[in-house]
Amino acid sequence: MRALLKKKAGQLFCVLLIVAIICLAAVFGIHYRQLTQTIEQERVVYISEIKDQLITNILTEKEHQTALVTVYRQCLEKFEPDSFEEIKSVLSGTQMRDDDAIFLMDADGNLYNLDGVSTPLSEQRLAQELLLKEEAVFSYAQLINDSEYWFYGIPIDTIVVDGIPMKAILNARSVQNFGERMATRILNDNGYSYVTSKDGSVQLFPPQNHLMGYNIFATLRSYGVPEAELTEMQNEFEQGAVGQRFLVFDNNRWLLEYAGNVYDDWMVVVMMPMTITGADTYRVLKQTISDILMLFACIVLFLITISRMAIRRDKVLRAEKMKLEVDQRAAHSKNQFLAKMSHDIRTPLNAIIGLLQITENMVDDRPVVADNLNRIGSSAEYLLSLLNDVLDMSKIESGKMEIHKAPFQLSAMLENIRSMNQPQSERKGIEFQVDTHGPVEQYYIGDVLRLNQILMNLLSNAIKFTAQGGRVALRVEVQPVHDSTFRLVFVVQDTGIGMSKEYMERLFRPFEQEDGSVALNYAGSGLGLSIVKNLVDAMDGQIAVSSEKGVGSRFEVSLCLEQGDDLDLQTAVEAVPDVPLKGRRVLLAEDNELNAMIASELLKGSSGIDVDVAENGEIVCEKFVGSGKYDYDAILMDIRMPEMDGLEATKAIRASSHPRAKTIPIIAMSANAFEEDVAISLEAGMNGHLPKPIDLSKVEKMLKKYIHEEERAGL
Repeated sequence: MRALLKKKAGQLFCVLLIVAIICLAAVFGIHYRQLTQTIEQERVVYISEIKDQLITNILTEKEHQTALVTVYRQCLEKFEPDSFEEIKSVLSGTQMRDDDAIFLMDADGNLYNLDGVSTPLSEQRLAQELLLKEEAVFSYAQLINDSEYWFYGIPIDTIVVDGIPMKAILNARSVQNFGERMATRILNDNGYSYVTSKDGSVQLFPPQNHLMGYNIFATLRSYGVPEAELTEMQNEFEQGAVGQRFLVFDNNRWLLEYAGNVYDDWMVVVMMPMTITGADTYRVLKQTISDILMLFACIVLFLITISRMAIRRDKVLRAEKMKLEVDQRAAHSKNQFLAKMSHDIRTPLNAIIGLLQITENMVDDRPVVADNLNRIGSSAEYLLSLLNDVLDMSKIESGKMEIHKAPFQLSAMLENIRSMNQPQSERKGIEFQVDTHGPVEQYYIGDVLRLNQILMNLLSNAIKFTAQGGRVALRVEVQPVHDSTFRLVFVVQDTGIGMSKEYMERLFRPFEQEDGSVALNYAGSGLGLSIVKNLVDAMDGQIAVSSEKGVGSRFEVSLCLEQGDDLDLQTAVEAVPDVPLKGRRVLLAEDNELNAMIASELLKGSSGIDVDVAENGEIVCEKFVGSGKYDYDAILMDIRMPEMDGLEATKAIRASSHPRAKTIPIIAMSANAFEEDVAISLEAGMNGHLPKPIDLSKVEKMLKKYIHEEERAGL
């Protein structure tokens, strides 16, 4: 439920986030459109101001130039110079700019500079205006040498200069300088200003590169501006009116503003491209919007990150909490296991010690002694089974549990299981039954020891937890699958105490038992079912369980095995060499005097082996190295010993100069019985490893095997 609420909250957060982004985008869109309109209105005002500034510049320049040439005329009338040198002297302090030039005009319209050099005009329009109108003139003109000037002239009373009658005096400024003086920079030179006549002829160009040719209307017509627009503009130019238009040409939308009657028939024209006009503002606007969106995105990202971190932290905390709970349960289970193992170990030990004391007092009563010894053996076997469970669990957890497949006869295995469980069932007053269906007499290929362990664990539990008068049944069914493959189904069912559903969820965990009362009333390590589950998994099988409290339990194990035969069995069974052990001499390394006595008596009494005991590894090495070539047939080596342990002793023996240092059989007999202990023994140079307590049959079998191998090698 909590996960569902979090999922819905996350979905709602995403929806709200999307709605917020859409609303933000809409608001920015509206503001962007309004701001664009505002910018356009501001640009219209701006271009009008530029136009007015240009008109002001022209009129101011005209007034200044008119005043200047008036001063020139007054100087000439006052001083009446009769040579160019005197004129230069008289006017030398009156020039406004160093790049201005002063000219005199004769009655024929020829111009003379102050050096007396004559420079004819390319056309007589300027001379005609000055000489005929007899008024101040402000006009463009070009000299014969292609120099272009704006002239400011005024008629004067005729004076004779070096014999030439002069009719007017003029101040000239180059077209480039005049344009720079008149020009107003428009949007970083992206806009242009022109002075034209009423017919559109351009009188004054902007100083930078520009779009218009010598006639504005002709140029606009060439750009494809509609004729109707041009006609309206021409009419307004003719009237000298003030006008404003938006025209589209040269891949831009342009704003044109113009005004007439500035001077004579002059028109002032200012033009700006609207796309560039607002470019900086648009760029700032876009950058602002981009920054705000980026900030918003960062905030959203921050919120998402915080949310994800919170979710991840919550997951980590929940995982840590679950791990802590699991660890606590595991620790609790292990503590219970250790407590119960202590109880289970002390119980048979108490029986063994008590029975030994009773036997000492009744040593002459042979039936009682025999019964007590039998009970002592049973208690010892139970202790050994507890240790074997721990060893098996260790192998499983380390991943070293191996399945050894070999042919076996199913019916023989079942008969062995029946014979082992029948007496125990009868003693408890429990009905025990084995039912088979299918070809159980056949041979199958599998790990018979592990299969036997599985069934014995399940059956021992069933008998243990079933009260007197109850029933335990083993049902075996063999089902063909295909070709030589068969499914073997083993069902163990009882009428015992049963299990709760809560316990069944953790049934196969190590050290688990249902509750304290079960642990106190029934002996067991709590590892059996965990071992069963892992063995079934290792054999690629399946296990199912059903149970009801107070009614009983049912376990079903299903395995698929290949069919075999007795020839395979004969091949698979390792033959024990027929090697006589009587009279053989074995060197036994054992620091515990009691263990040494037990091993010596067992080997001597059962096989007639002569045993030489060494108390530690150092003595073992001394005895072997100092012995003759055939004094010893094998060495039985304990691992944990004082002075020198069994591993170091083995390495020292293998490295010695004795003729049989490399080949004499060395077999570990140690209480260190884990898989890694076996590997360490073999790595040190031993031939085999047997766990304590010693199984005499296994010791004899291993001695025969390795003695035979050495003798067969010819030594």
